Amino acid sequence: MSYLERELQKIGFSDKEARVYLAGVETGPSSAQELARRSGVNRATTYVMIESLSGRGLMSSFMKGKKRFFVTEPPSNILSIVKEEKIEIQEKEKRVEALMSDLNDLIGKKDQPQVMFFEGEKGIERLRRSVLESGVKEVEEFSPIDEAYKFFPPSEKDHRDTFRKKFDIRLIYTSKKGAFLPEKEEGVERRFIPSDQFSFGGDIAIYGSKVNIIYYAPQLVGVLIEHDGISETFRNMFSLAWLGALEQKKKGTA
Repeated sequence: MSYLERELQKIGFSDKEARVYLAGVETGPSSAQELARRSGVNRATTYVMIESLSGRGLMSSFMKGKKRFFVTEPPSNILSIVKEEKIEIQEKEKRVEALMSDLNDLIGKKDQPQVMFFEGEKGIERLRRSVLESGVKEVEEFSPIDEAYKFFPPSEKDHRDTFRKKFDIRLIYTSKKGAFLPEKEEGVERRFIPSDQFSFGGDIAIYGSKVNIIYYAPQLVGVLIEHDGISETFRNMFSLAWLGALEQKKKGTA
């Protein structure tokens, strides 16, 4: 697959659409047979791709004698399509924002936990954004640091730095390295517990009425729960663990 094929697929072209489109750009006005040959797409499927591209304003045709030729429209049309899609997305966003109040009223009437699931790195990034966009001031978190660093190593654009600047964080963490993180620094207070005594395989963050859980292995998955009662229960559990971690330290076992 060429670089251009990959990039076109990233903006919404199918594999075969990208190949037929690029074949048309390279050859100029061409018959369907020529486009099929240059793109490596069978002739019947090439006709389907031509129809799809034509419907999006990216290909047109003309007759020369008794033969039909197909020609790609200027590449600038791709940018026009993307801009139109952007406008459509912005309009949808406005409609959703207008619905939020009514939808949240329905949630409140049911008084049921709202649960969302996330998978993979992109899913976890969405879960992190829910924390950043929550408007809360405090976050309490459990984290197995070794696992967290394995999947999301510290970097120049580390989300952890963003969180520390935005929230007051209390963190209980485990690590096979022992207590290697500072107990206090700007925006965060930490307490260590030994992983051989208290092992857990995922992060739990409590903020406002929400709890998010990220589990690292065997696959990266996340769960977001929104409910006043459930979040308060987790917050009380964290407070108990926070005191327990201090007792562990006093006894010299942490």
